Amino acid sequence: MSAPAPRGPGARARRIVAACRSAWPEQGERWPGALIDSDHLPPPARAAWIAPRAQSVGIYTVDLADDRPEDLRLRPVVEIASAIFRLGDFGLTAPDRRVREAAAVLRRWLLEDRGDRYDLGTALGLRGSGRSLPEAARRAEVRATLARLACMPRYASLAPRVAARKMRDDFDAWFAAVWPRLKDLRAPPPLPDPGAGWWHIAANDLARPLPNADVLAAMITEARRRGG
Repeated sequence: MSAPAPRGPGARARRIVAACRSAWPEQGERWPGALIDSDHLPPPARAAWIAPRAQSVGIYTVDLADDRPEDLRLRPVVEIASAIFRLGDFGLTAPDRRVREAAAVLRRWLLEDRGDRYDLGTALGLRGSGRSLPEAARRAEVRATLARLACMPRYASLAPRVAARKMRDDFDAWFAAVWPRLKDLRAPPPLPDPGAGWWHIAANDLARPLPNADVLAAMITEARRRGG
């Protein structure tokens, strides 16, 4: 008589992994799906304000039409926090490592602090110690716009340093002549590039809209290496 099969959620997950590998032998260790063993997950959080997990393990996409995100903000605060905590639960098994780490930090903040000492932005590392997500996001938008503009024919034929100086001169001229007429617009006007790009950069309202010529030349070189 054969030995009884191991029981428990961890053993069940390992049997699922083995079945999937049998179904896709050509994939080796890289079979479609997630390798989730409940033995590796943190124990379920127990707090009076955390609602039990829903029994359903899936949804129909048609149900998404019934979601009312704004209505959640009107629910009791512990219900909102519980929903966010469950969001963190889902993130713990995300394929992306950074997503898993963010989920763990989110869950820890909800369990241990909840805003008593730190707001969520500080707990997640989005602010504090010289950090500013709004400014970092604006700088990322500007860099992406500059990379796109650098691939325009008027700049693409120039050496990176020459292109950087040309772009800075063009932006300065546009900013002085055109920006005063457009700065109060809340949406970009229908301008061709580079004008549309200059408007987007100026609208981000950075103290130094464009990086210095050396940094910009390095950005242009990298944008060309990546193919735009």
